[in-house]
Parts: sequence; structure tokens; C-alpha cells
Amino acid sequence: MYDLMPDDIIPLFLTKEYIKSLILEKPSPDEMKTANQRSLTTLSHEYLDAEPGGINIHDFDGNTILDCTGQVWTLNLGHCQPDINYAVYEQMKRLTHVRYNYVTIPRIRLINALTEIAPGDLKKVSFNNEGGSLAIEAAIKLALINKKKAYSFLSYWRGYHGSTLSTYSASYRFAGLLGEGSTLRGFGLDRFQAIPYPYCYRCPLRQYEGLHGEKDPSCDCECLDIVDRTIDYAPSEVAGIIMEPIQGAGGQIPAPKLYLERLRKICDEQKVYLIFDESQTNMGKVGDWFAANYYGVTPDIIAVTKSLGGGFPIGATLASEKFRKGFSPVEEHTTFGASPIMFAAALINIEVIKKANILAEVKRKGAYVTKRLKEMQEEFNIIGDVRGPGLFIGIEIVEDRDTKKPSNSRAEKILEEAYKRKVLIDLNMPIMTRRNENYRNVIKYKPPLVITDEQIDHSLDVIRECIQLVSD
Repeated sequence: MYDLMPDDIIPLFLTKEYIKSLILEKPSPDEMKTANQRSLTTLSHEYLDAEPGGINIHDFDGNTILDCTGQVWTLNLGHCQPDINYAVYEQMKRLTHVRYNYVTIPRIRLINALTEIAPGDLKKVSFNNEGGSLAIEAAIKLALINKKKAYSFLSYWRGYHGSTLSTYSASYRFAGLLGEGSTLRGFGLDRFQAIPYPYCYRCPLRQYEGLHGEKDPSCDCECLDIVDRTIDYAPSEVAGIIMEPIQGAGGQIPAPKLYLERLRKICDEQKVYLIFDESQTNMGKVGDWFAANYYGVTPDIIAVTKSLGGGFPIGATLASEKFRKGFSPVEEHTTFGASPIMFAAALINIEVIKKANILAEVKRKGAYVTKRLKEMQEEFNIIGDVRGPGLFIGIEIVEDRDTKKPSNSRAEKILEEAYKRKVLIDLNMPIMTRRNENYRNVIKYKPPLVITDEQIDHSLDVIRECIQLVSD
């Protein structure tokens, strides 16, 4: 093995100064204008660098922003986490790319580390270099490979599962998702049947009044009858049910524990695979490694991404040992899907979470945040619900608690005012109904798990100030 010291990466064709100028110097106004004109993706929020291992980021003008999003809920251990970056650096000096089924040291150790913390018998895993979309694609393929006669899947209202053509179709009707009138929107829709999610604050049966992510005490999860009957009367055999045990994009909505326990039983009786999309809820976000651990309900497949890589792109599909057939080399691979860099990052990410006692800290911090937000709820009538375990929290903004009418304008104003105060938070994805109603009224409070107590207090003080502003 080559023994390269940390300073031994020396550019061959360009100078270090020139490389740094390209990636670190602020672009000129002309460069910015040209890039915005040429980018197919809408560009916003200009950021330059961040506090290593922390949650502060700096924009192009040097302002410090308290990042309570973890950049799409990804940086559980903060920005530029030193242990992860060191591991990536060491790996980059030795090997940066191999073809998909080739073996590298971090790949072997990550397979073992990830399956050891996975719930139940989920001891098989595959990886991709993209994220949640391909992790769900792999879950869909695995279910179909192992259930030959099956054709379709059930997925949930307000669910979001990715941006590939099939995962778009598995997802709910979010505004801007492939555009209204686009023929792409119908691609694969015949394979997915949408069913109501147990959104207890807005009971799909309109007969119960749940609060704080909990069902009404008198509720017996009657909405599960819809699931059972949909499988019975489906026009084709159902391969699996795809769900987020706690919906993220749809509005930070935790399913009741009783619902998931009985859903597991229905899947067993109907011989249907239960697939959890845990793209957002893995690696400690809810106070446990996975939401499946938090609920004590083990699905047949779990799809994970985001926080798994500690800021580096990686997705994984964990599967039960009961699956007899895995993937052939042509059924599941991507060109860069065996990157030793991403494997090294994810491996060290898991090790740091263990060493730093992150899971216990998330439970403590989450309980404190929830307590403060519930106190705000008592104070302000526009806070309809506060819900979510750990640091995976939603604040539903309404016109008033009696009508529960969603208030997009107030939620958006809170977001805007918080950013003026240098605190970055976000909202749920815009949810469209067939009446062209657009609901985007849930504030997401999902900071990196390393947020300090002082930063928690400051961010919550700012949120309270902004809520008071829009309440007056």
C-alpha cells in the first residue's frame, strides 16, 4: 500500500493557487448571470463555506447563517465533518473509482456496519451513488423479482419517493412534480394505487381529532381497512406497500405505532412486502438508527440516503434475509455505484454517531425542542400542531386552531422573516389537490444533530419572534 502523507496530493498540471481560485473565489456578476441563464435547475441561496463539524454556513457576502435544515436533512453531523473529511481524503489518495461489483475495503466494512445496526433480519444490502430515488427503485425491483406474478404497489397520499419516472409515479401530486399536462407524469402510474396516510391531525376518515403526531384515543386505526380492501380488490396482484413511517415532504407526519404494527400484520397475511422509505429518518434523526427501530416494526425493505453519507452522495437498500433472489449485475448497478469514497464517508459517519453518543443526545434535544414548541402552541393560535420525534419536527401553521385551515402565507412569511434573522428553516413540499388547492404550511425543524443547546435556544427564539410577528 502506498503510504501517502496528508500533504502529498500535488497537482500535476495546474497550480494549487489556480485550483483554489476556481473553487473558492466569488463569481463575478457576469458569471452569475450566465450560469443562471444556462442552468436547467433553478438556482438560489449562494453559499461559500461552512463551520467544520457545525451548523453555521456563510454566504458569498460573508454573512453567517444558522442552518436548521442540514441542507435537505443530510448533514446530521454538521458541515464538513472532520472525521468524515479525513477518511475521504485518505481514501482519495489511494483509490477513487472501481466498477460496480468490485471489492474495496470500505465497501466490505460498510456492508457489515450498516447491516449490524439495521432492525430485525434486514441483513442484505445494495448501494447506489444517487440517493433515495435509486434506493426505492431497487426496492421496487427486488419486490418484483421475488414475487413473479405481482405487478402493482400501494403508496400513500402526500408521500414522496424520488425524482425518477417510477418514483414520481409512486409519489403524491406535489406542485411542480413533472408539471401539469406533461405526459411524463403518467409514466408508470398504472403500477401505483394511492391510499390515505394516517394523518391524525387531519383524519382521512374525518371522524377523529389527533394531536402532536398521536391518534385520537378513541381511534382504532379504522383507515387500515382501506389498505386491506385495496389489496383484496386491486386489479393486479400487489407486490408491496411503499410508505414513509414518518412523512417528510408531505408535512412531518408520524404514523401511529398501532397503525404500523397492524400494517405489518396485514402485509404478512396478504403476502405483500412492506417497504419503508427512510430517506430522511435514518442515522439518528428520530433518536434511533431508523424509524423502524423507533417504532419497533421491521419492514421487509428499507430505503435510505441523505444522512447516511455524512454529506457525500450514497443510497442504500436494506432487505430481509427471506429474499431468496438478489440482483444480477445487469439488474442493479450504476457506473459510480461502487465509489470507495462514498463507502468511506458512510462508514466513518456511522462510527462517529456511535462514538459521540448522538442517539441519546437527539432524544434529549428533541424533547426540549418539542417542549418549547408546545409552549408556543399554547401562546399562539396559528400553531395547529407540533409533531415528530427526535429532531425531526413539524410545526403546522393554520389560520386558527378551530378551523384548522392551512395558512400558506403565514408559513412562508415565517420562513422569510427567519432568514432575515440569519436562521434557515424550510417548509413541506407544496401539496396539490384536484381542486387546485396548494398546501405548504408546515415548518420543518430538522437541524444537524450536533446543534448546540445555545443554537437551539437562539433558533427557537427567532422562530417564536417570527410567529408572533405574523400573528399580530
